[in-house]
Amino acid sequence: MEEKYAVCIGRQYGSGGREVGALVAKKLGVTCYDKLLIQEAARKSGMDEKVLEQEDERLTNLLLPFSGNAFADEADMAGMFYSAGENAYGAEKQTILSIADRESAVIIGRCASSVLAGRQNVLSVFLYANEADCVNRIARRNALSERQARERMEKVNRMRRHYFNFYSMTEWGKPESYDAMLCTSTLGLEGCAEMIVQLLNRKLEAIPHE
Repeated sequence: MEEKYAVCIGRQYGSGGREVGALVAKKLGVTCYDKLLIQEAARKSGMDEKVLEQEDERLTNLLLPFSGNAFADEADMAGMFYSAGENAYGAEKQTILSIADRESAVIIGRCASSVLAGRQNVLSVFLYANEADCVNRIARRNALSERQARERMEKVNRMRRHYFNFYSMTEWGKPESYDAMLCTSTLGLEGCAEMIVQLLNRKLEAIPHE
């Protein structure tokens, strides 16, 4: 494939999205931008890389005191993203646009599907999994109990949903927001990666060429 393209992967926490993204990038022979995106955003914006990393971590940690009241938490979340997270989001958005303009790549999370919306050469995929599989993967990866893993899963997914919905014009985890939604519990990580490559090839082949 000579034309530049981007594969944007949104994912439920614990679904294996990062692993699938790495597999897709390996199959395509391109770079997978996850932590690398933070590094480049810091370099381009002049922001300290540690500040951007801490911002990602802080957004997760700030979920802990939330009340559970949907309306109150929505207001608190919006205020949080608008203030402390605005500069970090702006730096990452510009980096995503720059990456898509210069090379083919796989981009994990960070509203990439929304940032690159409208481009013909972009495939956006959302990965999800059965709750039990997500909990087990989180527990193993972080040495947590099942209860702790489930609590972390719920909080991180809530953060991702609010973050995406705040900065995007579409909704996180909704079919209309993506080209495809794949279940890693059903297809497996390797199966999802293979399916994404096939979907990308079909989408690029369907693009009219002048």
